Amino acid sequence: MVIRALLVLLALLFSFPCEAGIIVRGSGGASCATQSIDQQNTTYNADADTYGNRTRGQSIVAGVTTTVYSIIVYGLGVPAGSNGQLKARFGTSADLSASYLGETDAVDIIYDDNYYEYELIFPSGSRPSQTASNTYYIAVINTGAVYGDRFIIAYQNTDVYGSGIFYYSDTNLWNMGDSVGSWDLYFKTKVCDP
Repeated sequence: MVIRALLVLLALLFSFPCEAGIIVRGSGGASCATQSIDQQNTTYNADADTYGNRTRGQSIVAGVTTTVYSIIVYGLGVPAGSNGQLKARFGTSADLSASYLGETDAVDIIYDDNYYEYELIFPSGSRPSQTASNTYYIAVINTGAVYGDRFIIAYQNTDVYGSGIFYYSDTNLWNMGDSVGSWDLYFKTKVCDP
């Protein structure tokens, strides 16, 4: 009787779809031996569309000198979409269109009504380095070209991350010419442990 109850419980647990909070990871290649979160803001109360030339990002101040393993963002793909992938760049200016330290592999967007954390992993042979106390910029794009393939990225419209601000562009891919000093992207920078 106990075994039957356990089997029913297991069947129920595995029959429901994934819920918000699940991390969607890119492939990335070989990992660092261990990683940890260096900088982050994990609060949000607003969101913004990404598709076409719309770029969303954040400035950060590195806490440790090491190699950056991945960028994590939070959001949802609208159920009508099907063609988008997320990518991120990491660099030393808000214009990451031509010059940047690293670009992540693309990660497919899950198009449903749930929010997910997306981990955008830098390829093992070309991970960017960061130096403690220096300012860096994260830019995130969706390769989906049309509104129907949009990704809705989460951010906080109050200042919760004191070491940087929200950057964006609605017209220039990878070049974030606009900023809002009192907003912060939902983000995490995962680094290789020194």
